[in-house]
Amino acid sequence: MKSLDSAKATAIGKEAFVLYFCASEHVDVIGGTSKAREDFKLANGGKNPPNTIWDNSAVLDVLKKEGITIYAKVPAIKENAEVFKKYGAVPGTLVVCGPNGEKLQIFTGERCKQGVITGDLKGFRERFDAWQKQQESKKSQEKPTVSPSSGSK
Repeated sequence: MKSLDSAKATAIGKEAFVLYFCASEHVDVIGGTSKAREDFKLANGGKNPPNTIWDNSAVLDVLKKEGITIYAKVPAIKENAEVFKKYGAVPGTLVVCGPNGEKLQIFTGERCKQGVITGDLKGFRERFDAWQKQQESKKSQEKPTVSPSSGSK
């Protein structure tokens, strides 16, 4: 998984990306290695880290099938407060974004589960392609403005 800035930079102009909002203490184990999970257990008195959608192959398969291959974890830390606010997120929230960062779909609470995510994301590629065409149409309809001070005198 990438950082938030890295995901946005990779996606600019072409691909949807996913943000997963999580508790700061879980950032290393979400989508991490088995060693990261073991390290978490050692540091937390044998307590297992929480299972998330990143531990669910059915969710990962649907994301891949629908062309969503850029992911970023957003830990709940002071520096990310504005990002949490912008997307209306709490830890355990999955947000699917357009390349411009626009929120396209959000899964939080009981909606951030395998059945809901896999069901709602089926056909995402077609909806995303239509959204992109709509964005392109909006851009082409915007008329460039010329400032009064431009041009030759």
